[in-house]
Amino acid sequence: MKKTLTLSLLLLFQTLTLTAWSNNIKADERNDLDDDVSLEQFSEQEGVLKAEEQIKLAVNEFNTGQLTQALNRLNRVIQMDNRLEKAYLLRGLVNRKLQNYQEALTDYNKAIELNPSRASTYLNRGVAKTMIKELEQAIVDYDKALELKPDYAAALYNRGNAKYMTGNYSDSLDDFTQAITFRDDYTNAYYARALSYAKVDQFAKALEDYGTVLKLKPDYAGAYFNRSLVKTILKEYVTALEDVRKAKELYENQNNQGGIKASDKLIDYISYKLENP
Repeated sequence: MKKTLTLSLLLLFQTLTLTAWSNNIKADERNDLDDDVSLEQFSEQEGVLKAEEQIKLAVNEFNTGQLTQALNRLNRVIQMDNRLEKAYLLRGLVNRKLQNYQEALTDYNKAIELNPSRASTYLNRGVAKTMIKELEQAIVDYDKALELKPDYAAALYNRGNAKYMTGNYSDSLDDFTQAITFRDDYTNAYYARALSYAKVDQFAKALEDYGTVLKLKPDYAGAYFNRSLVKTILKEYVTALEDVRKAKELYENQNNQGGIKASDKLIDYISYKLENP
């Protein structure tokens, strides 16, 4: 029984850290749509100004989750004028959110053709490539984004994601650490770095990063769950049980059935270890 449970825990750890990681790969898009975009970049022709107003409406639709409406609007804008780089960039973001990855790549390619010096376009193209597992090509895009903008924390973070997925945990740690240097409140980077630390058996550092994540985002169920896993490996069963119970509570609030099921399995294992030291 003990051997079976130990093996189950190891499999659970591998499966759920990878699941948590795949959910954590995302474009850091909060600021990218506003990077160096202003009306002065467009001509004063009436049609172009109308297109710019439509782009602003599409940005609002994108930010409020009205993705189909945003896509339809941007299709009309591009029919109106196929030289508007921001329209392609935004449509690429919409297509990626809709999981239309090839269409997103086509849009990013066109945006780069129109403006090869915008770092955020390379970053977002890298994310689309990451989502379809073109990891080496994604890293090339992140490298280009960082060449254009050396302090681009989001590019470092996403490059770290891609390196992690290739099994290059040491280099991923370097990228996450640099990202945190530029943004000391970068929750996702701390979370990702904790996962990388766990992969290279630096469990104390992983625990420290999960602690930071929970200070920045106290309702982060995945951080409680993964911290419980690390504590379980370190045989800190009492506090591990506290963490996984908190994770389960948060998963229940989110109606995350996968998280609830995983938490129950981990609770069973820890309870067994406490009862059978």
